[in-house]
Amino acid sequence: MLAACGGGGDGTTATKAPELASIAIVQRLDTLSELESRTLTLSGLDTKGQPMTVKSATWTSSDTTVAVVSTAGEVTGVRPGSATITAASGAASASLPIRIVSVPVRDVSVRLVGGVASDTLVVGTSAQLVAEARDIAGRVLLGRQVSVSLADPTKATLDAGKLSGLAVGLVDVVAKSDSIQRRRTIVVRPTFAAKIALRLLDPKKLGDTTWAGLKDSALVTFTDSAGQALASSPFRPISYSSDNPAVVQVDPYGKVQFLGAGTATIRASGERLVAAKQIVAVRAPVTAVIAAPDTVRVLPGETSTLRPILVDGGGLRTTSLAGHTLSYTSLAPSVATVNANGEVKGVSVGAAQVQITSDRGKALVPVKVLGAPKNGAFHITIKYLGPTPAQEVQDAFAAAKARWERIIRESTDTLVFSWRDGDCDDDVKAHTDTIPDVMILARIDSIDGPSNILGQAGPCLLKVMDNGRRMSSVGVMQFDSSDMRLMITQNKLVNVITHEMGHVLGFGTLWASRYNNGVALSQSGFTYSGAGAVSASAGMGFTNFTIGATGDPTLDRALLEDTGGPGTAGSHWRRSVYGNELMNGFAGSGAQPLSLLTLMAISDLGYEVNTGAAEPWGSFIISTNVTTASSALANVLGYGSIRLEERQFVPELEVSRRGTSRRQLSASGSQRMQ
Repeated sequence: MLAACGGGGDGTTATKAPELASIAIVQRLDTLSELESRTLTLSGLDTKGQPMTVKSATWTSSDTTVAVVSTAGEVTGVRPGSATITAASGAASASLPIRIVSVPVRDVSVRLVGGVASDTLVVGTSAQLVAEARDIAGRVLLGRQVSVSLADPTKATLDAGKLSGLAVGLVDVVAKSDSIQRRRTIVVRPTFAAKIALRLLDPKKLGDTTWAGLKDSALVTFTDSAGQALASSPFRPISYSSDNPAVVQVDPYGKVQFLGAGTATIRASGERLVAAKQIVAVRAPVTAVIAAPDTVRVLPGETSTLRPILVDGGGLRTTSLAGHTLSYTSLAPSVATVNANGEVKGVSVGAAQVQITSDRGKALVPVKVLGAPKNGAFHITIKYLGPTPAQEVQDAFAAAKARWERIIRESTDTLVFSWRDGDCDDDVKAHTDTIPDVMILARIDSIDGPSNILGQAGPCLLKVMDNGRRMSSVGVMQFDSSDMRLMITQNKLVNVITHEMGHVLGFGTLWASRYNNGVALSQSGFTYSGAGAVSASAGMGFTNFTIGATGDPTLDRALLEDTGGPGTAGSHWRRSVYGNELMNGFAGSGAQPLSLLTLMAISDLGYEVNTGAAEPWGSFIISTNVTTASSALANVLGYGSIRLEERQFVPELEVSRRGTSRRQLSASGSQRMQ
């Protein structure tokens, strides 16, 4: 067999693979901005001048401080200048001269390297200050000149970029490149503490067992490694916590409030250190007693119950006698006695005092045992205008009249008054009347149909007492005849009439300061400040007290209704607090007691009242034979009730107590509505 020279094993002729003869950079790129990137590509020719793919190449830059190129041919400008980018593949190569042009400086940044943070340096130490020019995208521009200076060299020095802290404080570093200038504040902080200690100010010197209700302050001390106390500094913040917030709470400023009895641990953290203190809080002994009512007025043989407000040393109200003592002592037992439950009983006409003692607190309660009224008994006269009402309506008026006459003991004097046509009611004709205490002009007539305005009432004629106080002499009560049958059916009529009589006497209608009655109202907050009702409200457990700056308790104001229209809001007790008390703004079908709260409000208006006649309600009585307070406020809102849609009259006239002078206060007749 013969083999053909130069042939393949299969008889074919071998073909030589094409070789890369030259390469060229496709893009014509003369300039490139700093930090801008562009990818270059290559084209190739073989030895026959035919296009050929360049499979791989090595890329280099003649000056990598000006421009760099990746293995994939991506060129990035580093700083302004000129460089040559070269690609090589085998024996072939290609070059591209390129000029990197600068971009504007848009920002300058400053940071600290080697400090405790990028903006914090410990006094007495040094760290490197790095200032960098940046473009609009926030990228660092290399090779740019950045000048750095200190606005105030008293806190630190700067030498060749090294910042050294001299004194605690803030250092403003000013950095500038081209026309861009920026400031950076560096904190020179105190040296770190080695230890932290926590204690309480403890103003009452109670030690580790304190009183619930007290306020205190946490005191934190930092010391160095030598045990020397370090000065407080805003650069050494402290955080506080309590592991039992129901017992003690601490605010961010270290103010401590002991809320209840129990054990809790307070922690203070700062300088990467933690200190803890365990505290036991107990209920404090009673240190103050507030009498409620503020004065007791009873008839011989009758009783009135004291409802003392016991304030402990922590400023909390004591509602249980567990761990406490409570005693009552009459300082004139021949006039009035008092038993262990605080029930004061009139013995003989005169004045006495009852001393209430609980732990460390004491209070004296004036007691007045009432005899026969000096000026005669208080009397309400009912005069019907218009159609004579049904007998059951007259009976309801009589029952309401009797309730008020039992409560108010002393006459407010008899007035001889000369009526003019239209005074207080359009049907009134000129005549002269002798009016003992209070006369009510009552009318049952149409107002606006069923289930709208139920009634309207208030004083019409005031008499000016010798002390300048204005008191009711004649009042007007009008009820819508369309609603009377409904009131009778629902067993609400007596309560509603008694309620409206209260407005005639001045409840809610003579509280304004112009009547010189000593009652201050806050219509925006809907509160009442008459001393008698305020003490009754607190004593009955409805309201509380506030501890003042001197540590003395001040009773909170009684609360007035804050819902409804002008005939309801601000002139009744707040139903959500006092429930079915008679002078709330709702009519209930069940018991609506004329309680101590309303009695004392009537007393605030200048009436002499009998506290023993208060109808039971809101009992909050602390007696010596029980361990917990009796708070008989179950179902406080009582029976199903409806809002008393009512309007109130404003006084029309006032006369001197002897009727010798007369002054018009408002429009006459039907124009007198509030």
